[in-house]
Amino acid sequence: MVYIIALAGTVSLVSRFGLPFTAVVYQGKKDNLRVNQCHILTIISTGIGAIILLPINQYASLLCIGLSFFVINLQDLIGKKKYKKYFSTYMIKTISIITIPFLLYFFMGIPGIIIGMAIGNLLGSFNFIFSLKKKINGFKEIRSDYKILIHNFSVDASSNLSRSVDKIVIV
Repeated sequence: MVYIIALAGTVSLVSRFGLPFTAVVYQGKKDNLRVNQCHILTIISTGIGAIILLPINQYASLLCIGLSFFVINLQDLIGKKKYKKYFSTYMIKTISIITIPFLLYFFMGIPGIIIGMAIGNLLGSFNFIFSLKKKINGFKEIRSDYKILIHNFSVDASSNLSRSVDKIVIV
């Protein structure tokens, strides 16, 4: 079970490609066009990562989506300087990630834990899901900032990758 969670976390991290951190930078600059491009690109890349995980483990695929959406929601709230909403969102996720997997374990066993974690992450992502602007005219603006994307990916990876890769290596 731990390796499934680690696999979902690693694919989520790689598929995000540092875009949530990039969106925070652009929100500080009030560049809503690039922020929206970062959000849409994160959804597309996370979807690809989830599709890759689907034949390996469908629960890991769902958890990958939940983790990515939650991280981009938190970064979005930080970029908008909504710190109280950040705190309440994090608390909702924390409480639900403890209670829902515990309850689902009794009905579904180990898969219930992973599904419960995914549901908990998705519950903490409602702000992002409902505030998303689905219309974009391409990724021309964000494409020119590939150096920023690579830098932000390395920051994200250096702080989060060590939490999951060691479990995958052990397996």
